[in-house]
Amino acid sequence: MFFRFFKSKLFLLIGITILSFTIFNLIKISIKQKAIQSEINQSLIKRDQIQLENHALSERLNKAVSDSDKELLAKRTLNYKRPGETVFIFYPAPDQSGENDDVLDNALVLKENGLGQQESSINNALLWWHYFFE
Repeated sequence: MFFRFFKSKLFLLIGITILSFTIFNLIKISIKQKAIQSEINQSLIKRDQIQLENHALSERLNKAVSDSDKELLAKRTLNYKRPGETVFIFYPAPDQSGENDDVLDNALVLKENGLGQQESSINNALLWWHYFFE
């Protein structure tokens, strides 16, 4: 009889232990799920804010860049020109050490068929200086 009583108390104790362990783990999992859901919600809010900021910046960029700016950018980067347009290209002088008299002769080139290759080793201010003062 004592053995039966001890056996039923042992099963009860094991059952309570398993039940309490299960409840503890379920509560722990529930807390982790709430933390993860909170982090997801914060990330979604941050994503929405970034998308709104991105949209505002793209609208601002579209307003800032007019058609003439786009055309100028295309001309410079893609070497485009309009039909009948005269393009001036400034090339550097071949000999910078001795003779500066022919800087304009070598730097100013009119091209009717396109921009060609632009070299920027001599700046525009120096070319104008040679044009007016030498």
